[in-house]
Amino acid sequence: MKKLWHFLIKPSSRYSVLAIAVVCILITLAGVFTFHQSIEFTSTNEFCTSCHSMKENYNEYKTSIHFKNAYGVRAQCRDCHIPENNPIAFMKAKMGGIGDIYSEFIGKDIDTPKKFEENRLRMAQNVWKMMKDTNSAPCKSCHSYSAMDHAKQSPAAAAAMTGAAAKDMNCIECHKGIAHQLPHINNDFQATFKQLSINAAKAPEATTLYSLTSKQLFVKDAASDDAQGQLYPASEVKVVGQSGDMLKVEITGWEIKGSTAGMLVQDMAKQIQTASIDPDVSAS
Repeated sequence: MKKLWHFLIKPSSRYSVLAIAVVCILITLAGVFTFHQSIEFTSTNEFCTSCHSMKENYNEYKTSIHFKNAYGVRAQCRDCHIPENNPIAFMKAKMGGIGDIYSEFIGKDIDTPKKFEENRLRMAQNVWKMMKDTNSAPCKSCHSYSAMDHAKQSPAAAAAMTGAAAKDMNCIECHKGIAHQLPHINNDFQATFKQLSINAAKAPEATTLYSLTSKQLFVKDAASDDAQGQLYPASEVKVVGQSGDMLKVEITGWEIKGSTAGMLVQDMAKQIQTASIDPDVSAS
């Protein structure tokens, strides 16, 4: 140890102090650049959704207003999951991402849809805790209370947001499930859902059905690979025809105008989403 310490502190007989200083600076800059690029790369949508377990989350996100809206503004994964302006919370979020990678490839906790659903509540609670600790800093980086024009909101939204702004409320108190499905709290749900799925393997001879999971909607061309909409779980449809394994259905609901055009809700006064349809598609 003494020899090593002496080697580290003794002056160099071969290189000048300036040369050594320049080399150290270059190594430091290279390290900082590599670290920054690594953070940027691992914060992209492509990286975040590259794991098999995140595919369903990505599909849920694509049906939300954060992916497609009238303003053409798209929130990326990092915009919601990483508090950019809080260094400590930022590093905690990145470490949480490493935990998800561990769960996917080593722990095998979320590497199948069933395991993912079993752990969805735990993962959602981690995100909710981050939102609470940061007072929804990721949300407020785009949705600032001070920038809201309540006169352009619906009366119900204006009343709610005015009170929330006065308290500087945490957004997640009212907006859980805004981009992903909420976890199932009932411990018996999985067994019940499994049995319902078995029963629904073949569509029953009934004209009124309810969706168990999200289903793709093909408004223009059923043979197309590109769906024009999404039917949400627990939504009522009326069967008006059938061709092979495809059902022609009629969906009844209220269409939301404005930034959420194409979104259907079950009741005019309640934001219970039934389906989303591409606003550019003219549905009959």
